[in-house]
Amino acid sequence: MEASIRHRRAARVLLIDEHNRVLLFRGCDPRQPEDKYWFTVGGGVETGENDREAACRELYEETGIRSGTKDLVGPIYETEDDFMFAGRRYIQRQVFFVLRVIDATIDTSGFGESERATMDRYEWWSSGRLRTTRQRFFPVNLVELLDGV
Repeated sequence: MEASIRHRRAARVLLIDEHNRVLLFRGCDPRQPEDKYWFTVGGGVETGENDREAACRELYEETGIRSGTKDLVGPIYETEDDFMFAGRRYIQRQVFFVLRVIDATIDTSGFGESERATMDRYEWWSSGRLRTTRQRFFPVNLVELLDGV
C-alpha cells in the first residue's frame, strides 16, 4: 500500500485583512461531501516552483489577488500532515506565509476543476470567531498562528 501514498509539498497563505481576519475556504473531501471544513489559501508546489512562487500562484488562482514573492512574510510555520483525500493518502509538508491586504475583493474564477467540485464558499474569520466555533478548520493551531502575527 505504500505505493499509493502521495508525498507532496504545499505552500499556504494566511491572507489577513485590515480587520485582522483571515480568509478561509470551506470545502470537503469529494467522497464525503457532507463533512465540511475550513482551510487557508494555498496548495501544492509544482515542479520548478519554490515555496514562495507556489504561494503567489495559489493565491492568484484562488482569490484573484496578485502578489510578489517579496510581499509574503515568512515562512512563519511549517508542518507535515498525513490525511486522506478522494480515496488517496497524502503526506504533505506545508509551509505557511502571511500576506496583509486592505479592502480585498475575492475572485474565485481561477479555481480549477477540483476546487470547483470541493470548495463551496469563503469567509473572513477573526481569532475570536475561530476560538468559539464548533466547525473544523486547518491548521488546527490557526488561532495561535494568527496571534503570533
